[in-house]
Amino acid sequence: QIRDRRKYRAWEKQHRPGQLPHKMAPDTADEVAVPLDLSDECLLGYLQMSQATVVISKLRGKDPEGKFGALPQASLLWCLAFPIAKKFPPGRPYRERLLKLAMLAAERDGEEISDALAEAHIASVTESAATRLEDDQWCHNHKTFILDCPRDCREANADGSTSRSGDETQTTSHKNPATNAIQITIKTHPNLFEGGTGCHEWASGFKLAELVASHPRVFAGKVIAEIGSGVGVTAIALAQLGLPKMMHLLDRDSETMGNCTSNLAINGIVVEGFAAAIAPGALDARVSGNENENEKDTQRTKPPVRLTCLDWFDVNEQALFALNPDLVLAADVLYDPLDVPGVLDATKALLGCRKEVEDGAENETRTSEKFIVENEKCAIFVSALRQPKTLELFVQTAKNRGFEPLDITETFCVKQGVGFRRLGNVQRTNIIVHALRPPVG
Repeated sequence: QIRDRRKYRAWEKQHRPGQLPHKMAPDTADEVAVPLDLSDECLLGYLQMSQATVVISKLRGKDPEGKFGALPQASLLWCLAFPIAKKFPPGRPYRERLLKLAMLAAERDGEEISDALAEAHIASVTESAATRLEDDQWCHNHKTFILDCPRDCREANADGSTSRSGDETQTTSHKNPATNAIQITIKTHPNLFEGGTGCHEWASGFKLAELVASHPRVFAGKVIAEIGSGVGVTAIALAQLGLPKMMHLLDRDSETMGNCTSNLAINGIVVEGFAAAIAPGALDARVSGNENENEKDTQRTKPPVRLTCLDWFDVNEQALFALNPDLVLAADVLYDPLDVPGVLDATKALLGCRKEVEDGAENETRTSEKFIVENEKCAIFVSALRQPKTLELFVQTAKNRGFEPLDITETFCVKQGVGFRRLGNVQRTNIIVHALRPPVG
């Protein structure tokens, strides 16, 4: 520990207060195939705005004696100075709380507080009133997530085939050279009870994005419509992987649509047009260019994206049918039983009706998710099991309207080696995946 202190003091004399060398790495890092920093749980926790107490605890783990000494303090400053965190910082109140807890942790452990940490804390509480007001309003919490996926995801062609034969490569760790990663940065509202549900990230959206990375050929080369696109996690994953031919993002709240547009722009995805007006000032935070550090990602062709205002209590069937999607996606749109009829109305308007086929082939398809991979029009709903009765209502109402709902949770699942890294704040248990075949016309 004394040696670590001397090492830190030597560094501190060579750098201005508040700065850290970019290559400074956690003391327990192993060699990995992806950048070391984006594998560190402390940095990921900070970028995702995990609970401040949890991040402090993880930082403490870097010290041999579990104290908030020189290395934990340096690691925290390194997180603050990381390029992604500087360009798209977590919310100001979160940063202020995290630094305050760090100061208290060092004091309680009897450790000396570094000048750099003290200055960072002072800077967080002395920001100008204008800056504080702007950061505390609307969707100014940046969160960055890393999604690991097989390289085969990026090799899906526009016709839905892949450039190499066989199933998607399965990987087990970040060290596997067959594993790829994409960065997804979004803005969310600081208060769950303000800004609408569409300005927050939800577990089902992450699960749907992981399903996209697990089964790229299901989504490749298709026109996709997403009902309730929210902050755009799934849409960004689809676009970053370059899978769809076209994407239509549908939501009923103008503020949500504005925030989604901004999130797409942050990730280098340009919205081609709107089928409805966007809230004034909602697009002020657009960012040009792709902020992903992977240079190959910035060169990937991204599909055209259009946003459409969809009020599923007043469905314009003709307008929705004109979008002509091959696949309809929806994540966490079934939390209110009153929404079920409207969502199904919108789904039917988007998909239209299917042709009746022979009984033998129909019976074989009805008992499996075979129709998903055979380019038959369908919908995929991913839902958190909050209210089982609401999902039961959804299935029964779908049947009553001629749909054929099928629970594909066990068969259409996230593959090994695919997933978001360390989603500390997101509870992803009890998520159900349904596939819906449209009614026979």
